[in-house]
Amino acid sequence: MCRMILGIGEIEIDILLQGIINMAEDNNFKHERNEKETFQHGDGWGIGYLLNDQILVKKSIKEIYSKKNRTIKKYQNLKSNICMIHARKKSVGELSKENCHPFSRSLKKEKFVFCHNGTVISGFNIGRFKPKGDTDSEKLFLTIINKIGILQKKEPIKNNQKENDLIIKAIKEVLNSIQTRKGTNIFFSSKDKIYIGLKDCAMPKYYEMWIAKQKDNLIISSEKLKCATQFNWGKIETGKILKIDNKNLNIKEYSL
Repeated sequence: MCRMILGIGEIEIDILLQGIINMAEDNNFKHERNEKETFQHGDGWGIGYLLNDQILVKKSIKEIYSKKNRTIKKYQNLKSNICMIHARKKSVGELSKENCHPFSRSLKKEKFVFCHNGTVISGFNIGRFKPKGDTDSEKLFLTIINKIGILQKKEPIKNNQKENDLIIKAIKEVLNSIQTRKGTNIFFSSKDKIYIGLKDCAMPKYYEMWIAKQKDNLIISSEKLKCATQFNWGKIETGKILKIDNKNLNIKEYSL
């Protein structure tokens, strides 16, 4: 159970940070989890971003909204055209850096980064990959990576379009095969493309995802941001996968 946000293009990272802090501290919008009581996401946080054509990931077990969290200030003026931030509310796995998102792993020299909101009960197939922590989220990530590898062997890649099609197919097959407690949505990213997956859920407000697109930037978030009223927000339909081109911000939609 988590809050997630990502920005692509010419985006102010400080807006993303303020947005995720407000969501994690439960100072943003109401959903099924916080209708009757405060529901904070204080079990660590992480950030993944592109710098000098390399994907970097940093994590902390501190609450992202803690006044003592000086690490946040390091990223307020970060210049990156891809940034993914995650605040964790643990359901499976202890409080540790290894269990904080984003997770990263390479397959055939390509690095992928992953964030997840939800609890997966079953349906994992991680193959030869070994988790670094003990969360269902990392196992879900490795299941997708493993599925991509299996499909690559069955359908050798001849061009980038073929590879993108295999990633869509892998995400679709995995999300359709897993069993979740209430719902699941994911960010799955390479340097060139970001994939957003939303599985049908029993808590439509908590597991919804919102998108705001302008000419030069795009934000996707677990909630609309009160700190970003200059954006026009639209809700992403559940049961869908979005593929976003990180260079031109073009979006393609697929059904699960």
